[in-house]
Amino acid sequence: MVLLTLMSGGEPFAGIEVRGNVLVPTETILYHLGTPDTEALASAFRRLYDTGLFEDVRFETESTPTGRRLIVFVEEKLLLRSVHFVGETARETELRDVLDLERLARRPFGSPEAREVA
Repeated sequence: MVLLTLMSGGEPFAGIEVRGNVLVPTETILYHLGTPDTEALASAFRRLYDTGLFEDVRFETESTPTGRRLIVFVEEKLLLRSVHFVGETARETELRDVLDLERLARRPFGSPEAREVA
């Protein structure tokens, strides 16, 4: 509710800037946001978060000479599904240490079998 209270007023934004995305194109994020004004931010946030692509989404605003700009901060979910090694062998414990599979298990993206190492 703090977000909506701080940004209430119904004014359109002078611009939208996306930060933090690496794999998800900015155009995709803007598509899911639509054209939010300050009263439609809650639904824009929900649409973006419901894509399942992001671990975290945050909105902030900043003043510009032409009005307020919406800054969208995103943290993408991990996209590692499986890792297959061909050729030289390594011990499974070494692979698990490098890939930090316990951290991946806490932040799953996809089905449980997507976090296996072969």
